[in-house]
This record gives sequence, structure tokens and C-alpha cells, in this order.
Amino acid sequence: MLGIQEMVSVAEDKLREVRTALNAQNGIWHPEIANIYGTGESQKEPLSTAKQVELHESLRKMPLSHLLEFLHKASSGTFGGTSWSAAYLVPDKLYDNLIFYSDDTDKVPIISAYVAERWDGGDLRPAVVNNETYKAQMFSSGGSIPIETIETKLPTLTPKSFGIPIVMGLDLIEDGQWDLVEFHTRQAAKAMGRKATSLALDVLRTAADGWGTVNSGNSGDAAETRWIGATAMDIADAIYEVNIDEWKADTVVTTAEPWNHSICRTFAAATVSVLIPQTKESGFDWKVNEIDVLLHTAPADLTSATSKLQTIVYDRKNALLTGRKRWMQIENYSNPMADLGGAIVTARQDSVTLYDDAICVLAET
Repeated sequence: MLGIQEMVSVAEDKLREVRTALNAQNGIWHPEIANIYGTGESQKEPLSTAKQVELHESLRKMPLSHLLEFLHKASSGTFGGTSWSAAYLVPDKLYDNLIFYSDDTDKVPIISAYVAERWDGGDLRPAVVNNETYKAQMFSSGGSIPIETIETKLPTLTPKSFGIPIVMGLDLIEDGQWDLVEFHTRQAAKAMGRKATSLALDVLRTAADGWGTVNSGNSGDAAETRWIGATAMDIADAIYEVNIDEWKADTVVTTAEPWNHSICRTFAAATVSVLIPQTKESGFDWKVNEIDVLLHTAPADLTSATSKLQTIVYDRKNALLTGRKRWMQIENYSNPMADLGGAIVTARQDSVTLYDDAICVLAET
């Protein structure tokens, strides 16, 4: 692991480019513009892959508070002298923190079939083929290859902006409360991830963009969702509804309340089910046989217009496409350290459904 001065030595030219970009962007910074690895749009030549990996691993392991404390001691609150280069490690470290801590709440990458980034123009219109018209046909040897009329839809991704200030007073920086500065960046990251997930789930459960018709049903049991044994529809039924539309249900999104109140309690009736806790790295909470289960932390995102809790069962390889532009961009930010107190974290995101019948929304009665 490299120390701060060693990182500066490895990336000094790139740190100078970060400084130039910060001065030129009118208070906006994102690593797509310029970064310490040299891979930004405004940079001509990246560092070697080995140096990029070494820098990234060192930056990830070093607490933001440690870097800020070093800068404070080295320059007594200014960026003059030998410490100016180290100051421009802060934007990349801040961004790394935002990405790392948002993983707790940002479930968009794991609930989407794909997350599109970096495209030209404002909107993105992906072509989605009607599966029923996209099938291979038999033909005789030497005969003509059959011609099919392929139907497509062009749903539109129009990324919408959202953001949050890193809520901290300048007194935290002036008083050297570096751990609290790191705490506030962590809270901002979690809030961004939570909002992003909320936006994506709203599109997933309404399912209005893609081919087919979303499956839906009510449990038939007051304030209860069951894996099996519901009066009307349970999760096993929802899985079946997705499967008979020629998709493979592999994901359940619900919240902790129905999971602990009734879903878990019905596994005894499903004697073939195996419940396995998942690792933090997977992003999911449980696996039931081949089905990944996510316990979303905001019940309001899975509540119907009639205030009934909902559970989404779907084929995540074919249901949701998300587009993001400048994820975790930092605005109102020109001075790497002094501007932390007024920095704003922003993003632009939109989602569309691909095949609506790859989704089933189950509501409590």
C-alpha cells in the first residue's frame, strides 16, 4: 500500500490535470472529466494498468479522515508549498467514498439487467425486440433462409437529476473533526443510493415500457404475504406466473416486515425450499433455492396506492434497464478541502422496463 507522498509521486502529472479540470469546470467535478489515473475525458494518457491498480487499492484503504488530517497538518489550512499535490487526491478519495458507502443502499446495479452509462446526447432509446417475433425457424438444406418481421420498441431513457448536499458546517473542517467529515460523506452516499433504488423500483413495479403485460395479484390474506399457502396468490404463484410467460423468475424484492412477519413462517409448508443467507458482496439478503431475495429498506417504495405492501417477483436479466449519467458528480466544489462543507452530490438516472411480463407484482390484501 502506497503512502500519501508515494501516491503523489506516482500521479503528480495527473494531480496537476485534476487541478486544471477543477479550475475549468466552474465548481463541477467528476472522474469522467479528470482523475488521478489519467482516464478522464480531458486527459491525454492514462497511467499504466499496474499503477492504476496500485493507486486505487491504496486510496481505497486510506480513510478520508487520514488524508484530510495530513493536509491540515502539512499546510496549516492552506494548499501552498509541498502539499498542493496531495490536496488533489481528495476529489478521487471523496468519490471513492461515495461509491463505496452507497453500495449499502444503491441496489440499482443488481436489480437491473444492465446499467448504461456514458452515451452521447440527453436521451437514450434502446431497441427492445419482441421475443415472440425473434425466433429461429427451420428450413431445408439448400432452401431459402426464412425471413422474419422483427418487432421492436424504443423506450426512452431520460435521466432525471437528483442530489443532496454533504451536510456539514465549515467549523468541522476548521476544527479538524475529520471523522465527522467522513461520517457526513457516508450519509450523503447512502441517501443517494436510497433515492436511486427508489426511482428504479417505481419503474419496475409499474412496468409500462416493455413488451407484454405485467402480472399482478393480491395475496387474499389481510396484511400478509406468503411464500406458499396464500388464499389467493403467494410468491410461489407469482414465480409460476412469470415462468409460464417463458421467463425465469430469479429475484424477489420485498421488505423486512412481510419477510419476517409471514413469508419466512410459510417455508415449513414448502418442504423443498432451502433458505441460504447471502454475503454482503452479493448485494442480496437471502437465496431461496435459485431465487435471490432482496429486503429493501424503504417500505414506502413498495406500497401500492391503496397502502398495501407489495412484493416484486421477476426475471432480472430481462426486466429492467437503467441509464445513468455522471453518477455521484460533485458540484459547488473547486477547492479540494475548503469546499467540502458546501459540496453537493448529484446524479442523473432513469429506468425502463424491457419485458413487462417478466415481472409479477404481488400485493397484500
